[in-house]
Amino acid sequence: MQEREFTNQQGQREKFATMPFVLYSGGDTFFAEMVQDQARKQAALSIGNTYYRATLQCTARPWQDQQQQKRWENRLVMTKICEL
Repeated sequence: MQEREFTNQQGQREKFATMPFVLYSGGDTFFAEMVQDQARKQAALSIGNTYYRATLQCTARPWQDQQQQKRWENRLVMTKICEL
């Protein structure tokens, strides 16, 4: 887990916690990231090189950039994680 300081919109210093990891599913590989309280909680449990099963929720939404080009945002949200 890593933490970095930033200044919020009210001008106060805060810490942002993040914990990156990689998810494998057959031939697919996804970069994933836990943030804030979830990252701190999992870091305390010391995940290490243990295998986990994760349930993900996938959403996609269209949006337009400043040049009016249609773009897509794909988002995977982990809704459950458990040790195998």
